[in-house]
Amino acid sequence: HKLSQTELSSKQLHIFEIPTQEENAEHSQVRLSQLFDAGITKKGMSVRVKLKREVAKKLQRDYINGLEISVKGTIVYNGEEFDKPSPLAAKINGGAINGWEYIEVKKDDKWVRLEELRKIWRKTNG
Repeated sequence: HKLSQTELSSKQLHIFEIPTQEENAEHSQVRLSQLFDAGITKKGMSVRVKLKREVAKKLQRDYINGLEISVKGTIVYNGEEFDKPSPLAAKINGGAINGWEYIEVKKDDKWVRLEELRKIWRKTNG
């Protein structure tokens, strides 16, 4: 009997009293619109989502391209609007995944992981 990711996570929370950096990140829930409001992302910026190895193999590509930051600072995919990266990354990859690690934005002609942009936001927003 395999434990689901959720069961595993809640079990881990009881084992360790000090939350990991990722758990802290989940609790402080930075939204994509907050990065936008702070001027870190801008409307029309290109967005791509990295695919997990098995999905990439199946689709014979490493990324889903052609996404962009909306007028509200969110990302719209197949008509659905996302203000948090993980649900978007999970939808594209077919399972729970850290969107902060798997989604990249093109900023100054370089692809930058959302994780890096969140760090910038945190420095200026406590």
